Amino acid sequence: MTINLVGTFNWTLVAISYMVSVFGAFIGLCLAGMMTDLRSGMNRSLLVGSAIAFGGGAIWSMHFIGMLAYQVPLIISYDATLTAGSMLAAIVMTGVAVSMVGSQPKLKLGRLIAAGTLMGLGVACMHYLGILAMHMEAEMHHNPLMVAASVVIAIIVSMVGLWIAFTVRRAWQRFASAFIIGAAVCGMHYSAMFGVSFTAPVKQVLKQIPNIWVSGFDLIAYTSGTVVLILFISVILGGTAAISRESQTGTVPERT
Repeated sequence: MTINLVGTFNWTLVAISYMVSVFGAFIGLCLAGMMTDLRSGMNRSLLVGSAIAFGGGAIWSMHFIGMLAYQVPLIISYDATLTAGSMLAAIVMTGVAVSMVGSQPKLKLGRLIAAGTLMGLGVACMHYLGILAMHMEAEMHHNPLMVAASVVIAIIVSMVGLWIAFTVRRAWQRFASAFIIGAAVCGMHYSAMFGVSFTAPVKQVLKQIPNIWVSGFDLIAYTSGTVVLILFISVILGGTAAISRESQTGTVPERT
């Protein structure tokens, strides 16, 4: 005998996932906005830092904290290879998209659409690779409409994020924009998760939802450590590039 299951959310972790996404987006926006010419090593460092902050921080870290927030009465584990692959997909696709836009002196609509679409598909790839990494004694079902909606949201979010990164210049504007991007990234993730349901044998269904702070301790530790490492690397890369530029010019000019 099987039973249909729909997950619930730990709203504390939902809020944490949002704030992590906002922080990663803010760092990514700041680093991308400092890029001027990708032919220089300094600007390539900014590109790498921006890709790590956006793809690894604002997107991937938010996703896995969001997965911790999703609670269902089943024992769930994660495949380490697919989990790492999902992070790599987010960082690489984000880096390619940022370079497509950042390599041009002026932001062109056609390139923005192409880069945003590529980045959005990368975000969707990251999300569903992360879903595929879940191991459990249950069959997962996806609502096709919510899947399509999540992909569209990811593409739109990516276009908006890239546009903001290369047009908004003031720190307070980037700070405010980071909250918008964070909300949009979370919107993509949670809209996809609202379309997920499970069919599991009755014997596999737990009488109560596991305490994630105990059963998910390893994943929490790995995710938390990765978040800190990702943002630390981004800040170091950005800071190094800024110091290098300041030593060369006496100021830290931003993209115009």
